[in-house]
Amino acid sequence: MQGTNPDAEDFFADVSTAFEEQTGATLDVEFVEWGDAHDRFVTSIAGGTTPDVAETGTTWTPEFADAGALAPLDEYVDGAGIGDDLVEGLVEAGTYDEQLYGMPWYAGVRSLVYNTEMFEQAGVEPPTTWAELEEAAAGLKEEYPDKIAVAVPGDAEFTVYPWVWGAGGEVATLEGDTWTSGLDSPESQEGIEFWTGLATEGDYSSEGATTWRETDVLDAFAAGDVGMAVMGSWTPAAIVEANADMEGKFAAVPIPGKEGGIAPRSSAART
Repeated sequence: MQGTNPDAEDFFADVSTAFEEQTGATLDVEFVEWGDAHDRFVTSIAGGTTPDVAETGTTWTPEFADAGALAPLDEYVDGAGIGDDLVEGLVEAGTYDEQLYGMPWYAGVRSLVYNTEMFEQAGVEPPTTWAELEEAAAGLKEEYPDKIAVAVPGDAEFTVYPWVWGAGGEVATLEGDTWTSGLDSPESQEGIEFWTGLATEGDYSSEGATTWRETDVLDAFAAGDVGMAVMGSWTPAAIVEANADMEGKFAAVPIPGKEGGIAPRSSAART
């Protein structure tokens, strides 16, 4: 995948060479934008043209496994004797119907990334609560009226979850064998309203960001047009790669809970 990850073409060029030397087979690597990948997978599954190996987000693994598009990997893991070396949480994320379909590859955390120069110029501090985040956004907006204080993207649902959890809500809960949505609870609604309200009520985001994907957030932040954004721990190199002048000009803090602390489960994994 590509878009928010650093450029991996040189890495895979080396992998392709080593793979051919080891197996005699030619490795054909295709890079796909994260934002387009899910629909590409669905189309390839329907047409029987899936790749032999693919990187996926763990939220897609059970969907594709249920469709019969993925092969179970347990026998390969057991045969290699590496089961005890895998992170339990990542194994759980790649497991569907008691079989491992997604081999853990890497994981990262999402945090609130901020432009340190903009913060210093506006005289605001990195937020540790929701109230402090609003105060920082207000200060940034006053100092930089033509820029985005905090990016609230409309096509990046992962940015919503930390605020649901930070308010004490749940995206879904397991009751017996059934998952039930928790997004209609008062706590979840409070978290959703806070995050979207930064755009709709505080006017700290922008109308254009309502259609943004994760890649759009990164591009705007790398251009120096965004004060704060929820981004992953895999993005710093991509930010500098997009704009070398940003090196040393941004930092990150945990996504805050409502009254402080850290909003739980602000993470992502790849298989």
